[in-house]
Amino acid sequence: MSHNDTQGDRPSAEAPDDNMDWVDAVSKNGKPYRFGYRKTDSSDSTGTSKTGTGVYYDGPINGPTTYRLDPNWVPGDSPVEHDAPAYLAPITKYKLWKRTEWWKYYNYTLEVYCTKKVSLKFYDQEPDYYSVISKADGWAQVDYDSTAPNLVEVTISED
Repeated sequence: MSHNDTQGDRPSAEAPDDNMDWVDAVSKNGKPYRFGYRKTDSSDSTGTSKTGTGVYYDGPINGPTTYRLDPNWVPGDSPVEHDAPAYLAPITKYKLWKRTEWWKYYNYTLEVYCTKKVSLKFYDQEPDYYSVISKADGWAQVDYDSTAPNLVEVTISED
C-alpha cells in the first residue's frame, strides 16, 4: 500500500504510543490535530534542564507575546533537532518534519522543548494555528495537517 494524503484513505486514529499522553483538539480552521507530552521528560536532580545546551529558563513571561519566526520553521524530511532562538525562551529546542508513513493520520509533526509550563500557539501559513500547553521542563508534540505547513509565528503565555 502506498502513502496517500487523502483523509478517506487514512485510519481513524493514530496508533497508541505508550511514551506519550495525547489530547485531541481542533484548530482555528476546524481541522483535527493532537498534542501530547513525553511521559519520561523532567528535570534532573540538580534542577537543570536536559536540553543539551545548559540553558534553563524559569523567568516570568509578560504575555501573551507573539513572535515572528524569522526564518520560518520549515518541515524537514526527518526529525532533526534545532536550537530555538534565545528570544523564544522558555522554548529551547524544536523539531519539525513531514510524516511519510502511509498509516499516519497527520502529515506534520512539531516537537518543542520547554523549560517551564507555558501555553503555546503555533501559526502556519494558511493561516491556521495549533495550541499546546507544555508541561514544565519537557518535550511537547503537535501532530497536524496543513496545506501551508511552514510555521511563521508563535504566541507564548503563562496560564
